[in-house]
Formats: sequence, C-alpha cells, structure tokens
Amino acid sequence: MTDFIINPKVNYPFILTDASKGLVYISGISIPESAVQFYIPLIAWIDDYLTSLSNSLTVNFEMLYFGNSSSKAFFDLFQLLDKHHKNGKQIKVNWFYHPDDNDIMEDGEEFADLFNLPFTLQEKPITSVFSFKKTSNSPLVYFDQSGDVIIEGPSTNGKPWKYYYPIIMWLDTIRFSLLAINIKVDIYLSKIDKLNLYYINTIIKELELIDDNVSKQVQIVWKYPNNEIKAIGEDVLLKSTIPSKFEKIEQSE
Repeated sequence: MTDFIINPKVNYPFILTDASKGLVYISGISIPESAVQFYIPLIAWIDDYLTSLSNSLTVNFEMLYFGNSSSKAFFDLFQLLDKHHKNGKQIKVNWFYHPDDNDIMEDGEEFADLFNLPFTLQEKPITSVFSFKKTSNSPLVYFDQSGDVIIEGPSTNGKPWKYYYPIIMWLDTIRFSLLAINIKVDIYLSKIDKLNLYYINTIIKELELIDDNVSKQVQIVWKYPNNEIKAIGEDVLLKSTIPSKFEKIEQSE
C-alpha cells in the first residue's frame, strides 16, 4: 500500500503514514482554506488500510493550532476510527500537547470524551535543541534555543522531513510565542533536489512570518560553493523581506 505524505507549508499540517508500522502522524498548524476537503484523502487512506490491509493502527496528533474546520475534519476522522474499533480493529490514538498549552490539551480531552477509543493524552516538551548528523545525502542540521540555525551539506535525501520538519515545528512555536528572539540562519548547501528545496522554501516562509514580529529578528546567510547554488539562493530569497547576505566559500582541492 502506498504511503500518504503531505509536506508541510504555512498554515498546513505535516501528515505522514507508514503502512509497514501501522502509523499515522498529523502535526503542526492546521488552518487550510477547506479543511474537510483537505483531510478527505487521509481519511480515505485510513479507511482503505483498516478495511483491506491491517487490524491495527496508531494515530499520533501533535498539533500547535487548528481551526474550526479542521476540528470538524478531526471529528470525521475519529468517527471512522470509532467505527473500525467497534468492528474489532485495534486502534490507538496518542494526543500530544506542549507544556502550558491548555487549549490543545482540552481539545484532546473533548475528543476523548466523544469517542470510545483507546485515547492517550500526553504532554510533550517543545524541542528547543536539535541536531542531525550529516550523511552522503543529508545535511548537518542544527538549531538551539539561542536562535542559531545551521543547515550544511548535501540535501538530496528522499525523506527530508526527518531533518527539516523539526525546524519547521520549532519555528511555528516561536511564531506563536511571546518570546523575543534573534534567529541567525546559516545555509550552506553543496547540492539540493526539488523535494528538499520545497522544505527550504517552507522554512524561509516561516522565518518571514517571524521576522514580521517586532520582538523577533531574523538574519540569513546563504553560503555557496558555486554559481548553481548561488542562483538557487537568489531565487529562494529574491522576494523575501528577511535581511540576508551571500558568501562565497572556496572549496579545498
């Protein structure tokens, strides 16, 4: 069965399914223009998976914010899970919320009360320090609570959400927080493909929303080893309002 992936963008969640593990992951901010329509493909995937392929499924929610339309879509999703659960399928829902986020916690409590599903509410600390080791096709990715962000190396891995999505989630938490912070972003890519570039563009859009806040400042340094990477950076940052500069990095022989 083909897995279902929706790459994140501003105001849209990250959705990932893993049929081999019986797992669905929904995370981030969900205020799309038509949430009910947006979630129909995911609900269809879950229905097909539980009807024809497996007897068990775990659904993990890690929401930062969602609107009324998304709440209706979640209700439809839980209705489907409840139907399969009553038919003997092993369903588990994990609803994660960040410390002091009473709204998301209470939303989870309301969904848990509405449906007779194995439903776990669990507090999950906000990731404030993250490090991903560079490989032959994945960049070194690092950020910390001081506002330092580093992306360095090749970026052609087929699963870029493993190293880029934690940055997006972290930026979303900063975007909606009262924290005053200066974010310094160093990007030095040796090569990049279309899918990975999608995530870089999403990160830049998140940074633009943060930079619009007077209590938060963002600066980007785009380092490049050749004109091809420089041109990509110019295209990414062409319409951005974020203060940025370019630095040529001489490659050693």
